[in-house]
Amino acid sequence: MEALAAGVHAGPDRRFASRSPAKAEAPRLRSGQAVIEFVVAIVAIVVLFAGLLQICRLCALHTETMTESRAEAGAYAMSDTYVLEGRGPDYIQDWKRGADRKRYSRDDRSSPADPSRVAKEIVAHAHPGDLAARLGMNEISALRASKYPVNEYMLVRGYGSRSAIDLVPVIRRLVYADDSVDVECETWLAWTRGIY
Repeated sequence: MEALAAGVHAGPDRRFASRSPAKAEAPRLRSGQAVIEFVVAIVAIVVLFAGLLQICRLCALHTETMTESRAEAGAYAMSDTYVLEGRGPDYIQDWKRGADRKRYSRDDRSSPADPSRVAKEIVAHAHPGDLAARLGMNEISALRASKYPVNEYMLVRGYGSRSAIDLVPVIRRLVYADDSVDVECETWLAWTRGIY
């Protein structure tokens, strides 16, 4: 009676009552969800870590090829005789975007420029005929007479490459969709005629 007078409900003690089957399953479902979330998080972390390792490896290989190409170009630049492999760098008018629609990426194509425009539009303003009459054959007159004027700039080329660099399987399947990549580097320096 005192309990009723105090406003306390005198029903069965619920602390010892058994749980219903639906409430007993709820913690198991939550722990199953936690396992799934943990697995998804681990997969994401593994992909990020593999990507980081792949980028570090490719950066190291790019540094190696850049060093190789600069060493080759440096050796040509310091030599006593001028060496140019091929016809020199290309004249580029503009770049056309490739399939990825991003500018300045590997699949872009250059549209060639006309090398004779150098003689017509730039060298002509220096009056190479007058210079040749006063100084004999000189660099400006040689630019006008050359089929590929860029060769008159005395540039030397160095090249380095690494082929068929295997990709980490996670990156191969999820990001790049190819088994390997190639790393190339090309360096152009001015021939110093052995002055150093």
